[in-house]
Amino acid sequence: MHPDIKAAILRRIAALPLEARLPSDRDLAREFNVAFLTINRVMNDLMREGYVMRRPRQGTFLASRERQLASQTGSGDGCILLAYPHYFSHHIYCHLRLTEELALKRRIRLVEYKLTPDSTAERLAEVAAGQDGLRGVLLMPLHRLVTTAALRRLDALGVPTVLMPATVEVSGLTRIHRCDVDWEDAGRLAAGVLLRAGHRRIAWINHEPDRSDAVAQGMRSALKEHGLRGSDLATIGDGVAAWADAREAGYRLALRLLDEGRVTGAYCDSINGVRGALRALWERGLRAPEHLSLVAAGSQSGEESYFTPPLTTIDADWRAEVAYAVSAILDGDDAPGRSFTTPLALHERGSVGPPRPA
Repeated sequence: MHPDIKAAILRRIAALPLEARLPSDRDLAREFNVAFLTINRVMNDLMREGYVMRRPRQGTFLASRERQLASQTGSGDGCILLAYPHYFSHHIYCHLRLTEELALKRRIRLVEYKLTPDSTAERLAEVAAGQDGLRGVLLMPLHRLVTTAALRRLDALGVPTVLMPATVEVSGLTRIHRCDVDWEDAGRLAAGVLLRAGHRRIAWINHEPDRSDAVAQGMRSALKEHGLRGSDLATIGDGVAAWADAREAGYRLALRLLDEGRVTGAYCDSINGVRGALRALWERGLRAPEHLSLVAAGSQSGEESYFTPPLTTIDADWRAEVAYAVSAILDGDDAPGRSFTTPLALHERGSVGPPRPA
């Protein structure tokens, strides 16, 4: 009786988001038509195994902390190593939380490995190889860390490694998978929303270390679709070093753009870059979108809706990306292919408006 009830509750947990509130022990006892002490014993087992947490006077919730997970039969199903740069980023936080959620539902232990500026591929491979029951590695790479030689070391682990995003070619490597954004499409979407608003002098503010020239290619394609020359695109900046401050880079590059005085709309590589650009406008006594319309890549937990003005963004579907990555590691022959292009969506808000009359 006890194992059957535990298995039924585990199946229910698999359909819930992290920190969802579960029915009370008394309600579960009535639902399963068993004694309260039986349910209480089951829930205490699940708490010890890390599935749930009990909060006094609040209830029982699906756990969201790192944990060692057990299967319904009590035997572990291995672990995934998630390696990510050790600095604050909403992008990193979302990937960590979504991976944690899927690992919980698949009953896989999640091990975090925080990369620093001094991290090496050798050390990462050593940490991965030392994990009991390693099923695969999810790597949100430092720009300089992912070299062909580094990938060979990870490939030699004998388990899948998924890069999120991928910045190097992975051909010839048998266990390396890659997720990436279609940056050309991102550029096309960004330029398109500016051009539809009437802008004819637009720019790409390139202030992130991992952006490719595909952004500019997409923006030039959109210009040509609107009967303009691709050469009309202004590009400023050539990315910054890993760990540099994107806000400062966006601020500095936006000032340069304003000094040139030709551009009326711009695409920034991230929301933090827009923070810097907005400061540059403010210092010059200017505003968005009246003096410069702005579009940014990425979302930030809804904060983009509370910018002044609300920020037009091109958002990547991170949930789909993480679902691909976890499947690539755990599903063997049933896993998807070796690469995944993360879906994009344009969200138009108040930071794009028509250009001021000349």
